[in-house]
Amino acid sequence: MNYKMSNKKGQVVMNEVFKEEDGKWYFWNEVWSDKHGPYKSKFEATHECSKYFWSLLDATYPKRREAYYTIVAIKNNKVVDQQHSIAKSEFKAAIKLFRKNNPGAKISIEDKDGKIIHTYYPVNTTRRNG
Repeated sequence: MNYKMSNKKGQVVMNEVFKEEDGKWYFWNEVWSDKHGPYKSKFEATHECSKYFWSLLDATYPKRREAYYTIVAIKNNKVVDQQHSIAKSEFKAAIKLFRKNNPGAKISIEDKDGKIIHTYYPVNTTRRNG
């Protein structure tokens, strides 16, 4: 069985989920030794992966000064893009970039526990005459 261990740029990434032959979704831990899952959907697997990722950060950096968030793009009820470790000061730029890269997607910002703190809905680009 082949596992994707890098993104399109060839960088090793921990936060990617994958679908097995059983139709369930999984993700690897930070050292690629343990597979977490199974999860019924890609969204559920991505959410759990995000929670796992944040638990590692909390354990490593318990007194970090600035809170970090995850930004998620959802289109047709599927996660199409996500980015971890977004600071509040980066929200404006991140939302702009996500809207550009994922037209028509709903953009959500989640805290470290996966709770959605704000949602940006797609901008309607069609104009009505009259």
